[in-house]
Order: sequence, then structure tokens, then C-alpha cells
Amino acid sequence: MRRTNTRKRNKINFKNLDKKAISVIIVLSIFVIFLIFIIVFFVQNTIINKSFEKDYSVSAALNEDNPFSLNKLVIFSSATVDTKEVNNSVWNLDISQFADICIYLNNTPNDNTLKNTVKKLYIDNINISKTELGTTFLYQKSIQDFGKSTFEDNKIFKDKIDFNLVNTDETANYSNNEIFNNLSNPILVGFYNKNIKTNFLNSNSELDHSGRILKEAKIPQQSIECNISFDINITNELDEEYICNVNFNIPFENDTKTVYEDGYITKELTNLENYKFLRLK
Repeated sequence: MRRTNTRKRNKINFKNLDKKAISVIIVLSIFVIFLIFIIVFFVQNTIINKSFEKDYSVSAALNEDNPFSLNKLVIFSSATVDTKEVNNSVWNLDISQFADICIYLNNTPNDNTLKNTVKKLYIDNINISKTELGTTFLYQKSIQDFGKSTFEDNKIFKDKIDFNLVNTDETANYSNNEIFNNLSNPILVGFYNKNIKTNFLNSNSELDHSGRILKEAKIPQQSIECNISFDINITNELDEEYICNVNFNIPFENDTKTVYEDGYITKELTNLENYKFLRLK
């Protein structure tokens, strides 16, 4: 009987503890939990920072001797029409807008090395903002057709644009997307906004195949304004990979002309300091 009574006396009876003691226990528990949280947060933050510093250092080291750069973009912007039929001197037209995007790339130094000679070149991650009117896409186009409306449905790019590399002592076939491996010739991508207006009746004696048709058909510029972005990917002969993201709006005017008033414009974009090729590996 005595042993049983001793066990009962050793048990803690929380009901008999005063309120002050209970408050102290609660405060200490909260403090310990908070302290553990601070320690865990500090450790995780330290690990993340060190990992970021390491990744940044590696990235900076990879890009110290980057041989590739974006020189300029030259964009020709206009519109065109597709004539479906003629009745009593009335033209039935489908109106489309197009722009040719000529991309000039550089490789340095001037002498050809394995590092600045291109082994693979392609464009991907293509994004075209939605317009109120028409259907937009990029398509394959020969540099020899720059400034001409030569769209074909079978030339439309889906998700990727591959360019064929040839040596400088060969003759490039521009209709086959061939580019010299020293980047001495520009690459061209066609933009098309198809059927922004269909069945437009026009009774002019001479049909205007230019951007002035946009004004005549009363197509608001804001309804066809468009932004394009994509990644230019280069692999050199050392199998080093470089990437540059390009982002721009299809222009409707330059310093002296507008598409709506003059029919077409050519605009050169040279302020490209923010567009850098980054080495991935």
C-alpha cells in the first residue's frame, strides 16, 4: 500500500499548478519554437545564397569571352491584298499585313576559330501577341525576297526555325534557309497577319498592293499592333551553346514615313545593348 501511495505522489498534477507557472511554460515553449524557426530560416537562406553565388560565378565565367552578339534588326513593314474576283470593275479583296525581319549577327574576332564558327543555328520559344484582327505567324522567307509579299502556307513555322549552315567557300541557297557559318550574311524571318479584312470591295481603277490599303479599308492600327519575341540559339564548333532572347514590336512608322500614308516603311533597330548572348554550357 505504501508503494502505491508513493507513485501517486510522484505524478504531476497539472490541476494543482498555479496559473503563473503555466504561463511561464507556455511562453518558454513559444520562444523555443520561434528560435527553431529562426535557425532553420537562417540555414536555408545561407544555403540558397551560396548556391546563387556559385551559379552566378559559373555563369559569369562562361560569358567572359562570348564571341557572338546581335548587331541590328532591319524590319520592312507593309500590307498586301489577295484578289479573289472582279465584277464590273469592282475588286473583291482579302487584306493581309506582313513584315520582313532581317537579323544581323556578329562573331568576334574576325579570324575564324572553332569558338566563333557556328555549327548549329535555330530560333525557338516563339511568342506572337494576339491581335484583334487577322491570324499571325512566322514563315520561312528568302533574303532575296526582302520587302516582297511572297507568302506561302507551306512555309509557316510551327515552334522552331532551323537554319542550314554552309562554309564561306560555298554558295548559299537562301531559299533553303542557308547561312554562312561565320554569320557574314543576315538571317531573315517573315511575319504575316493573314486576312485582317476579307471581302473588301474596291472600285479604284488601279489596285494598291501596299500599306495604304489599310487606311482605305479603315483598319485601325491598334487592331493589328503586334509584339514578337523569340530565342536565337547558337552552337559553335566547340559545342558551346549560346542563347539570346529578342523582343520587338512590328513597326508602322519610322522617322519619315508611315505604313498607312506611304504604303511601307523600313526601320532599323540598333539600340540592342540589352540583347546579349548568354552561354549555357
